[in-house]
Amino acid sequence: MTQLRFWYFWGMFIRLKKNKSGSFSVQILLKENGRNRLIKSIGSSSDEKELAILREKAQQELDRLKGQRSMFVFDKDVPDRMLSI
Repeated sequence: MTQLRFWYFWGMFIRLKKNKSGSFSVQILLKENGRNRLIKSIGSSSDEKELAILREKAQQELDRLKGQRSMFVFDKDVPDRMLSI
């Protein structure tokens, strides 16, 4: 079962939020003035594989918003342990 997780990065972070339907939404939020502000909703799914893809898309979008480049050039360069987060 998927647990709610947060990936925090300089005020912006990725959140998995459980919906009433039992699916999870992947969102990018900004912590400012003690409150979380929704920056972008990436998508939602109840399938673990789709959630992994959505988390990766969220990380890419977070890097884009932060103006950073990925250290991985191709998907095959991403370690398996990162895909199972």
